[in-house]
Amino acid sequence: MRLAGGIPLDACATLGEEAAAKLVGSAVTSSELTTKVEGTDSSAAFSMCTFSYANGAKLALLTREAPSGDASTEAIEAARTSGGTMSPATDVPGLGKAAMWSDTLKGLQVFLDDKRYLSINFYGLPGGADGKAQAIAVAKKLL
Repeated sequence: MRLAGGIPLDACATLGEEAAAKLVGSAVTSSELTTKVEGTDSSAAFSMCTFSYANGAKLALLTREAPSGDASTEAIEAARTSGGTMSPATDVPGLGKAAMWSDTLKGLQVFLDDKRYLSINFYGLPGGADGKAQAIAVAKKLL
């Protein structure tokens, strides 16, 4: 189970514009690496990319890799409710160690294994588009 390209520090390159376009069915007009944090021996490395589409949609993709396993059962359950601040996200089976969809955040969190994590959020999708289905498709592409 590896991220496509195996590049946790560049979420844009990890998915790529071609795959991002194909998964949504709209051309990518731009992709921007909005956040990049180098990890240390004791802190996680992560990056966030925003893909903008010709149909007006945006995809925010965060990739994260910790130096040691920190995806404990407790951490996953805390993520389910954002530390108790919102309604629980629902499980999405078949995606890594654990995956959950939040209707509140309109986002998918995927714990690929003990160290690697994805967050996938779509914004401004055209009417009738299913953000959950598209987020799951992105996750499957990155498994």
